[in-house]
Amino acid sequence: MILRELAGGGVEFVSRGVGDPSAFVAEVKEFKPELILAGYPSLVFDGKSLLDQARQICPDIPVIVIGAPGQPGAAMESIKQGAADCIFPDRLWQLAPAVVRATRESAERMQRRRAEVLLEVKYQQLSLQNEALRESEARFRQLAESIHEVFWMTNVEKNETLYISPAYEEVWGRSCSSLLAEPQDWVEALHPDDRDRVVEAMFQNQAAGNYDEQFRIVRPDGTVRWIHDRAFCVRDQTGSVYRLAGIAEDVTIRRQLEKQVLEVSDREQARLGRELHDSLCQLLVSVGFNVNALKTDLEKISAPGAAATGRISQKLGEAIKMARDVSHGLCLASDTGDDLGAALSQLAQNTTADYGILCQAECTVSDRFAAPDVALQVYRIAQEAVHNAVKHAKARRVLIRLAAGNGQAVLSVADDGCGFAHPPEPGRSGLGLEIMKHRASVICGNLEVRSGAEGPARGTVVTCRFPARHPGEMGEPGNGRIEAHGPEPRP
Repeated sequence: MILRELAGGGVEFVSRGVGDPSAFVAEVKEFKPELILAGYPSLVFDGKSLLDQARQICPDIPVIVIGAPGQPGAAMESIKQGAADCIFPDRLWQLAPAVVRATRESAERMQRRRAEVLLEVKYQQLSLQNEALRESEARFRQLAESIHEVFWMTNVEKNETLYISPAYEEVWGRSCSSLLAEPQDWVEALHPDDRDRVVEAMFQNQAAGNYDEQFRIVRPDGTVRWIHDRAFCVRDQTGSVYRLAGIAEDVTIRRQLEKQVLEVSDREQARLGRELHDSLCQLLVSVGFNVNALKTDLEKISAPGAAATGRISQKLGEAIKMARDVSHGLCLASDTGDDLGAALSQLAQNTTADYGILCQAECTVSDRFAAPDVALQVYRIAQEAVHNAVKHAKARRVLIRLAAGNGQAVLSVADDGCGFAHPPEPGRSGLGLEIMKHRASVICGNLEVRSGAEGPARGTVVTCRFPARHPGEMGEPGNGRIEAHGPEPRP
């Protein structure tokens, strides 16, 4: 009757009957029912013990009791003991709706329980993530606040400072709170000669990921510091840049030491040049006189060694010329002063006289457009470029140009030599190029090497761009990048 009533009520089901209490537990575990229908009371089952067993082994499965007629108290008791409902035999038409309701409520309870479990798992995960985030933030702050470099973070628009490390106050001499309140506060400290260049690079290069600048700042006490500032892009999951982070380092002491090293090197070169000229050259000239005198004596007596002595005298003359050329190259820059145009013109004249090639200088700058220490580094770059053109590129024509305008000066040395076949690899471009690159960085310049790009046919063009300033303190260091295009110089 029960099964027919369920089928007639539109309930789709698969059933299994259990008549032995000892088999109830095993049957429930094997069959895994969604609902239990139990006769109550029964000659076979004790209703209370069945409900107790059901609550123990399958607490989520509802139990509907089919009660005996005339025993409403037993029905109420079964519900109190945990039954989902109680249906009497004379009201079996209520069974199908009761089954649908009980299974629906059971499914909802299970769904809520799964949601609660999932919520608890998510809560635990978030708790662990928050704890890890707090630990990570604490480690980040410990690192950022213990280093001497300034660590900063902003949004892409540069109108909000998200973080600034305490080292900012030591390096800039300004408070972190002032930068957090006004993101452009650090720009006010930029040296006037550097401000336009740095601000332009900040807006154009930081979001592109190629911001690497060196500049000067003026602290509130009037002292000048040199800063090396780099920026890095922070991307979201889609790859879009949504933050900018960077490190600003005070490189004042390092750049002062580099300047001193170059000054010591230049003084040592000048000393070696004077030693060559005053000692070695004079000694060679004296030997030359003696050889010529010996040659004259041998020729008077028609001795067979006269011809050999003449060849020795010729080789000795070549050695004297070579020693003088080297001494001139070492000494000339020490007399450059602040008249760089005149020094480059003298370099061109000496190159033409010493090597028999056409070397010209075109200088369209005033005689005091650069400080003496800047002029010295530019002269050394030109000297090295001319030397490479003559010795390695086998050039017959060399053109030195120096021009200035809009606060920038450009030195170029172009030749008609053999050029180069491949761009020089970083770190393997030769000592001469590396020294030129370093000298350019000291005066905030960039060095560029091109093959056959301008000037005489074929050949190489070395270009150094650097800020043009009035005499005074050497400018802040540049990035010293070296760009090469085309073939590598062949020896």
